[in-house]
Amino acid sequence: MITLLRAATMLLPWSLRRRLLSAAFGYELHDTSYIGFSWMFPRRLRLGPYARIGHGNVCYGLDDVCLEDHSIIGSFNWITGLSSQDPSPFFVDEHDRIASFRLGRHAAVTSRHFIDCTRRVDVGAYTTIGGVRTALMTHEIDVRTNRQVSRGIQVGEYCYLGTCCTLLPGAVVPARCVVGAGALVRAGLHEEQRLYAGVPARSAGEVPDGSRYFTRSRGFVF
Repeated sequence: MITLLRAATMLLPWSLRRRLLSAAFGYELHDTSYIGFSWMFPRRLRLGPYARIGHGNVCYGLDDVCLEDHSIIGSFNWITGLSSQDPSPFFVDEHDRIASFRLGRHAAVTSRHFIDCTRRVDVGAYTTIGGVRTALMTHEIDVRTNRQVSRGIQVGEYCYLGTCCTLLPGAVVPARCVVGAGALVRAGLHEEQRLYAGVPARSAGEVPDGSRYFTRSRGFVF
C-alpha cells in the first residue's frame, strides 16, 4: 500500500505533491523547494529554501536526507543505503550507524553519480560533485572478520570532485580542495586548498590563491 501511495504521488503536480508528501510522510519541504519525477523516499526528508531535486533520481533505504538552501541534486543519480531500522543481519554491531545524506547550502550533485549512504555522507556548502559516474562508497567487506562494515564520508566546503572519482569508506576531503578526474580517495586527506589526483589520491599541488570558485556566494557555476 505504501509503495502504491508513493508511486501515485509522482503523477501529481508538484504543488499538490509537496503538500501530500508533507502530510502523509512528515517530510519538511520548504514552499520554494522542488522535486522532479524522482523516486525520493527516505524515512525523513528535509528540503530548505530553493533546494531542488531533478528528474530520474532514485533514493531509497536512507534514514535521513537533508538538502540545505539552494542545494541541487541534478538528474539520474542513484542514492541508496540501508536504514538503521532495517531488520536485516547486516551491521548489527554498529549501534551508532545512521544511513543519511546531507548536502550543504549551495552545494550540488550534478548527474549520473552513485552515492552509497549505508553510513552518513556529508557534503559541505558550495561543494560540487561534477562530471559523471563519481562513486561514494561507505561500506565494504572486512575479509578478516567476514563481515560487512561501514564508515562515513565527509567532503568539506568549497570542494570540487571531478568526473569518475571514487571515495571509499572513511574518506575525508578537506575544505577548498579539488579532486581530479578518476582519482581514488581511500582515506582522510589532510591539507586544505590542494589539488589531489591519482590512484590513490595524493597532493599534486596547491590551488592558486584568489581562485574565484572558493569565494563565490552563489553555488551554481555557469
